[in-house]
Amino acid sequence: MARWSTHSYVYTQHRVWLAGQPRQVIVFFKLATEENLIEVFPKVIRDQPSKYEPILYETFSLQKMNALFGREGGE
Repeated sequence: MARWSTHSYVYTQHRVWLAGQPRQVIVFFKLATEENLIEVFPKVIRDQPSKYEPILYETFSLQKMNALFGREGGE
């Protein structure tokens, strides 16, 4: 949503505290199909310039996963 809205909408940081017990959380959200083009909502770019160029969801997803898991180059 941050990318679609040029950061007008951002995520809320989620924190869980479990009285000294270990906890592991795995979350997966798939927002689109690989062929979908992610670009700023038209209403947003009327109000402010876009911070991002349009990108295919497949490319965006690979970049995000590589950044999260410390890989470069998309492989």
